[in-house]
Amino acid sequence: TKTTVSISRDIEATFASDRNLAFLLYGGLYQGCAQMFIFNEIFPILFGRETSILTVVEKVSCDMLFISPLICLPVAYLTKAAIFQYPFKEGISRYFSDLKNKGLLQRYWSVWIPVQSCTFSIVPEHLRIPFIA
Repeated sequence: TKTTVSISRDIEATFASDRNLAFLLYGGLYQGCAQMFIFNEIFPILFGRETSILTVVEKVSCDMLFISPLICLPVAYLTKAAIFQYPFKEGISRYFSDLKNKGLLQRYWSVWIPVQSCTFSIVPEHLRIPFIA
């Protein structure tokens, strides 16, 4: 459902409860729980806790080439499918369509490669999840 809220005389904002629920669930369950486990528990086992250039490149590469396209983005599309009540198969179809037709990964990488480079090199481990969320 949508509710229109007047912010000022000239601007109206639409509050979409379904969309906000999707963000809340994705943010809390995937970003808050899964990424905390992946980045703060699994990555240190695989790559160590160093912030050297080589370690940062390894972590960012693993995230961009495996975690994001195989877990992160599909989970986002499946969450959206669940909230907006369309079949999971359609959610995955939309994901693959966006990969092929809308340059999803290139757009994703243009933002997240620099962000994750900072995440794994500068941001203290205990602040990484709040930083990227």
